[in-house]
Amino acid sequence: MQKKKEKSFETVSNIRNIKSEISSMERMLAADQKSEHKKIQDPQKIKDEIKSKKKFLNEVTPKKLKGQTANKAHKRIEQLQEVIKKEMLPENAFYKQYPKDSDGHSKKQEFEKAVQQQMKFQTDPVIKKAVSEYKTLMRQLDPDDSNAPNIENVRGASGKPFFLSEKGKINFDNINWSSEY
Repeated sequence: MQKKKEKSFETVSNIRNIKSEISSMERMLAADQKSEHKKIQDPQKIKDEIKSKKKFLNEVTPKKLKGQTANKAHKRIEQLQEVIKKEMLPENAFYKQYPKDSDGHSKKQEFEKAVQQQMKFQTDPVIKKAVSEYKTLMRQLDPDDSNAPNIENVRGASGKPFFLSEKGKINFDNINWSSEY
């Protein structure tokens, strides 16, 4: 019996790049057709390449789930989040700094325990399958959001970069991220 192939999608930025390549090739063909001095010797090759890229995009671009299918996906995501979060290190343990030589034995043991738990999380086939399914469903629910499938969203992380100071984390909340530069 053949194993069911898991769906995989290109990243939002890769999809954007491929669309840009297609657009550029189409503009190049259009400009050459209008020109008195044709520079493209075999326009059919370029048309075939465009067709090939469009077919590829169709295969690797997630289709947005809607209606009842989206509702089922949301329910499944909630189940997956429970499985993942149960095994996932909490934010404070995940971003724990490497212990110094001067740190006590208990700090080193805590750190080693966190490393072992993270290794188990990354290698457990059940968790790996749950994470993969979660990412796939999240991409299908919101194909344009490159952050949607990030499992850090499951961790319940603060959403603020962990390397910021407390004052930096407060300032982070006051930034208008939707404004343009």
